[in-house]
Amino acid sequence: GGSLFGVDGYQIVQGGSRTVEAISIRLLTLQLRFYYTVSGDRFVIANDRELLESLATSAVGESASGTARLELAPVRWNRILPAMGLAYAEDSRRVCLGNVPWLEALATAFAQPPRDLEDESLALLGVAFACPGGGRYVAGADGRVECALHGTPEAPRQGPTPQPGSPAAFILEGVRRLEATLAFTDEGLTTQIVVE
Repeated sequence: GGSLFGVDGYQIVQGGSRTVEAISIRLLTLQLRFYYTVSGDRFVIANDRELLESLATSAVGESASGTARLELAPVRWNRILPAMGLAYAEDSRRVCLGNVPWLEALATAFAQPPRDLEDESLALLGVAFACPGGGRYVAGADGRVECALHGTPEAPRQGPTPQPGSPAAFILEGVRRLEATLAFTDEGLTTQIVVE
């Protein structure tokens, strides 16, 4: 009924050689579905029914051996790329504007413009403040620090997608597949990450 959050599970009845289960998670009006099945000695989870079938019937390569494997294929995300792009742009703005108070304090303490404070911030704090979207920090007309791209915490701004050349834009535009494999060995836990 009126619940804001709900989880529902069911078995998909379509015939075929394998049992497919589904989990539906609802938060307000957003609904996500995940499908899972057992194929041989593998437990396969996907957010798309066709992808689940593709993964369940594909052979596992020698390089993919491990205890657990996560594979993300951004090329299948075409339907949600605009929303992902906006989310990355919003995160970039939040991180960028979180740097402004630190830079204002350093600019006041050292009487230098924000672009010249990297050595001081590294020496004092162990970090160099940079805008994830590639914006430059400058002293505004009132002497306060602002990002040329994102503005100030009091007057924030951003575009609808990550800036070209930013790490987020690279992921959205350039990465076709990301695979992470986790394996338990005699030496301990090992992880292998493949980016294509």
